[in-house]
Amino acid sequence: MMMKVLGICIMVTLLLSGINCIKNKKVKCYRCSDCPNPFDKTQVTELANCNFCRTVYTYRDEDNYRIAKDCVTGCVPQDRRGGKTGLVTECCDEDHCNTASKQLSNSFLLINSIILLLLLFTYTNHIMH
Repeated sequence: MMMKVLGICIMVTLLLSGINCIKNKKVKCYRCSDCPNPFDKTQVTELANCNFCRTVYTYRDEDNYRIAKDCVTGCVPQDRRGGKTGLVTECCDEDHCNTASKQLSNSFLLINSIILLLLLFTYTNHIMH
């Protein structure tokens, strides 16, 4: 029984992930090459028809960094800092989601919430039997 529930959890997760990957929804993003910090939307450009919003932090040292925001067709979040210097790329897929740092998209939160609920259900069901 547990394997069946686990299999269903995995299938639901893959299905939801696939739906998110092939989404056709376009979003609005902000664009700036040396963005103000703190963010001020009156000093940047707004772009529509984006697949993803991207924010790239270029670290010169721990407290000295440049922020660039853009509209992109594909985006891979990554942290390529070597010590105190390097690049950090953040991605999101909701309107104006690249206003602040460390954004989590609603779809990411929804998928992880569903996974957590399914795992909790499986654990509870296992204990009760």
